[in-house]
Amino acid sequence: MKTLRIVPLLAALALSAIGPASVLGAPSCHPIDASGVGQDLGGGNTVARISDGGLLQGTTAASFAITGFSGTVASFAGTVTFTTNRATLTANVAGTLDVATGAFSATTSGMTGTGKLAGVTGSLAFDGLEDVATGAFSATTSGMTGTGKLAGVTGSLAFDGLENLATGVFTETIGGSICVDLAP
Repeated sequence: MKTLRIVPLLAALALSAIGPASVLGAPSCHPIDASGVGQDLGGGNTVARISDGGLLQGTTAASFAITGFSGTVASFAGTVTFTTNRATLTANVAGTLDVATGAFSATTSGMTGTGKLAGVTGSLAFDGLEDVATGAFSATTSGMTGTGKLAGVTGSLAFDGLENLATGVFTETIGGSICVDLAP
């Protein structure tokens, strides 16, 4: 279940669309060029720090549990909380992981925010692959939706990283852009 440690970073990217409102009320695009360093704590729990991301700065904490198995495919569910200096965002996450191939897919739902993210709702869907022998992984978003402050959100994100399978420490880069009209 090592792949579950990137889910918090993916879900946290829903936050990256929150920033200063555009003066003209037109969509503005926010480039994402972040890095993450974290620890797989075992038992479906992870923590990470995201930096160099402009709007995307903070920490994540996540907890996941296996909810079923069908052949080599495990279903999982849990929550991830992303904390910045002015807000938190908590999202429910559910997905599948093929433990033989490393292929995974997940979606976020039921987001709740506090502070600057109060009232935020939306979802992210993403697909990826982890090399179960080396710990290298990559993922891309396959869908993004939002209402309220995130109405009309568009964009794409890509994730690449590596986990030290002996220690559980992982690093990754997150790139792409998110576009949204943040005018009041």
